[in-house]
Amino acid sequence: MVGNSVLAVESTNEAPPLLRHRFTPRVLIDARKLGHGGIGSYIANLVAGLVHSDPDSEVTLVVGNNSYREYAWHNRVRAIFDSAKPYSVDEFIGLPRRIDFSQYDLFHEPHYTLPFGIPIPSVVTVHDLIHVTHPQRFFYPLIARRLIASSVKRASCVIAVSEATGRDLASYLAVTPETQKKIVIVPNTVDPELMLQAQLGRESELVQSIFARGPYLIAIISTDKPHKGLIDLLVAYSHLRRIEVRVPRLVIAGLGVDFRSVTECAVQLGIGDELTIAGALPRAELCALLHQSRGCIVPSLAEGFGLPVLEAQTLSIPVVMRPVAALCELATHADIVAEDFSIGSLAIAMREILRVERISAADRARHLARYAPEQVNELVLNAYASALRRARGGSLN
Repeated sequence: MVGNSVLAVESTNEAPPLLRHRFTPRVLIDARKLGHGGIGSYIANLVAGLVHSDPDSEVTLVVGNNSYREYAWHNRVRAIFDSAKPYSVDEFIGLPRRIDFSQYDLFHEPHYTLPFGIPIPSVVTVHDLIHVTHPQRFFYPLIARRLIASSVKRASCVIAVSEATGRDLASYLAVTPETQKKIVIVPNTVDPELMLQAQLGRESELVQSIFARGPYLIAIISTDKPHKGLIDLLVAYSHLRRIEVRVPRLVIAGLGVDFRSVTECAVQLGIGDELTIAGALPRAELCALLHQSRGCIVPSLAEGFGLPVLEAQTLSIPVVMRPVAALCELATHADIVAEDFSIGSLAIAMREILRVERISAADRARHLARYAPEQVNELVLNAYASALRRARGGSLN
């Protein structure tokens, strides 16, 4: 554990004790990133938990389009449409001026881009500090560090999705002891209908065609950013085929897959015939492919949480991962953590996943208990209550 840690939940296989919330506030959630990578999944699971935990809950979403209607909970929420673009001046200044906040008790920004001038208590979720630690552009750290620090300072409560992210907030931001008190650890959860989605997706023609070609490993890539390790994965897989006689094919799925560049790289490495690029898929098809795989490969060099790991574990699929702190928090004895970040170590870990024994049902249930929707939702509501108490300077009745 590092220095002045802000951790509020100790690393354990048991679900942490809860301080019961007293009511569900009228919450306004910025949901403009629904459908966009990990943050989009986080928002979807967050909203699902809130609307299912309390039949009288009042949840309103700020959305940019009608895509929220694709979710089963869409008729349980209200929607406010706003055209503000991500990371724009309009997002920080214009959006809050167009909303009547008097209708809500709390505003939840599920990213570190908390708009200025929010007149009600606010909660910010920080997923990671990758824009600071693994930037794509030289100027990202300067901008991101200031935005994160500003959001953390102004928020009534800050949710970090992993202990690793909590440590990073303490390490990279000059937070005061008072600010540290409002940082809490609330992990992500998974879609409670994940198994049903997997069963529904089996009927897809694409999924059936992939099944027909035999056993496979799968990697789900949500973005083409370098820290996701996509090229490392291809090189490691080519190494694996040289050191192992019988290797399952490799399937790569997700929004962040560039067909042309991945195909060109695969051909150069001599693995073109063993690679299937499924690309962006409907949720059910993605779940079906994950459920039937021999293992899930997460080649990332940095993560704030690692939802694909948790989803694979929920479907009883072993995971290969690199020694990323946030991913290691999720690892079970049935998962394989590479010895280091080298491509060779990743290849060896991928070989080991072919021999690992599946986790028992009892161990799996104990591990997943702390990430169960009901458990995580209760922690979120506790964070909301904490934000309201801090903002109002007293207790909630």
